[in-house]
Amino acid sequence: MSFFKSIDETVFLWINHWIGTVSLLDQFAELAASDYFIPVAISLVLLGLWFSGDKSASRTVNQFAVISAILAVVIANLVVEASNEVFFRARPYDVLDSNVLFYKPTDSSFPSNPTASGLAMALSVWLWNKKPGRLLIAIALLLGIARVYVGVCYPFDVLGGAAIALGAALLSKRLLTRFQLVPLTLLRSARSIFLA
Repeated sequence: MSFFKSIDETVFLWINHWIGTVSLLDQFAELAASDYFIPVAISLVLLGLWFSGDKSASRTVNQFAVISAILAVVIANLVVEASNEVFFRARPYDVLDSNVLFYKPTDSSFPSNPTASGLAMALSVWLWNKKPGRLLIAIALLLGIARVYVGVCYPFDVLGGAAIALGAALLSKRLLTRFQLVPLTLLRSARSIFLA
């Protein structure tokens, strides 16, 4: 275990030591790591996806992707919350001599909740529709990397969040595929009042 901890800390310190070398990079990382910028960007892409599709079938697939993303983020957050009840990992700034460009969260560093949430939505969309999914995956990965850069997460925290996201996305797709009558009924009702 100490071998992995050593690698994690070494990679963290290498990424984090760049703070202060390029102020534009620092500002961009702060924006990307924020609790609002990337989650709002992902939400706007999901909103656009909800109403996109030139045919009924493609619109239905896109709407299933959005429903799947919502379900996956709920699953991912429940897993992260349960994990935090069992295991606590101190933040890098509490343990290492590092730079911090961000407010200091007090919850467990592992797993990275923002990464789990962002990637759960992105991977869910990708499982239904590859093109917007790739864009969302890139955006969500940027969030995870930025959290390491600004000093609030270790790299393995981000990888842990990514693993949870993958599991949540796969489970979400499986549930929607197996019980598709429920979302189809909801979509039919939403379409009758022009919400889908």
